[in-house]
Amino acid sequence: MKKWIYAMFLAVVGLTVTAQVVTVDPPFPTINDEVTITFNATEGNGDLTGVVPVYAHTGVMFNGALSEWQNVQGEWGTNDADVLMTVVGPNTHQITYN
Repeated sequence: MKKWIYAMFLAVVGLTVTAQVVTVDPPFPTINDEVTITFNATEGNGDLTGVVPVYAHTGVMFNGALSEWQNVQGEWGTNDADVLMTVVGPNTHQITYN
């Protein structure tokens, strides 16, 4: 579990630093923190600008296995309420994990 949270954290922080498409609160979460992920659809390539609903399908890859997703949350291509992001403003969506 610790590896999964750490890998997710590194992936999200990497996105946050480069494009501000995704931000994390708190910025340096621990295993005991509630973590809020905010997605700004107008940043990056903007392909999801104006799109509602938005789903946060997530997972991790270990040891360079780029085709072997693990700890996947949500089922790709389905309207999975467990990973539905909440609209918090124009083109801004959030999801919270604990």
